[in-house]
Amino acid sequence: MKFKALKTKEELSLYSDLTYKYIDVRLPLEYLQKSKVIACFNRQGFICGGFVIVLEGPFRVITSIPNFNEQKWHHQLKNCAEVTGLWFDNSHTHRRASIKFWLKVYFELLKTKKEYFTYAWSLKKPKLGEIYAHGNPVILFRGETNILPGMDQTDHESVEIVKRRDLLLTPLLKPTFLLKRVRGTRSLKAHNQHQRQILSRPIIHEAN
Repeated sequence: MKFKALKTKEELSLYSDLTYKYIDVRLPLEYLQKSKVIACFNRQGFICGGFVIVLEGPFRVITSIPNFNEQKWHHQLKNCAEVTGLWFDNSHTHRRASIKFWLKVYFELLKTKKEYFTYAWSLKKPKLGEIYAHGNPVILFRGETNILPGMDQTDHESVEIVKRRDLLLTPLLKPTFLLKRVRGTRSLKAHNQHQRQILSRPIIHEAN
């Protein structure tokens, strides 16, 4: 599995389509163009996951909060990055693929030098919430969010913010998170065929 920063319009459009398939949000192209989009590729050259880091607001996850008191969190948000568009196909056959993916997310966030990170997860996916809980986040909002461009309907989400310091200590204080992903098994599914169905043409990118 390899990683690559996506930059071209074609690459970003493909990532937006895949993100919609996996998490029901089609991130606008202009939002991706101002962000850092990291995709991971399987051995066949197909995208099998990725995430988006946004360094400058306004952040989508904050905008999604109804009647949010941004002034209350001004100090944190002025030195904050947003993590969005995160997904990973868990039918990937390599047992260590998941840990490699999460370590990439971890180190890319630390490279930003931001002191806080904000993100959201759907309450329909409690296992994702369990993963994020390892960083001891603060819940900014939990409930029905505003509809944003790229969303078909409202969702019930937890919007959270985590300190860089807490994120940094997570692998040391809670190593079981990584160990579970080393030992986990993956079933073989037609992931590549899945991706071909999204577009009318086969899309293969070389991961440099």
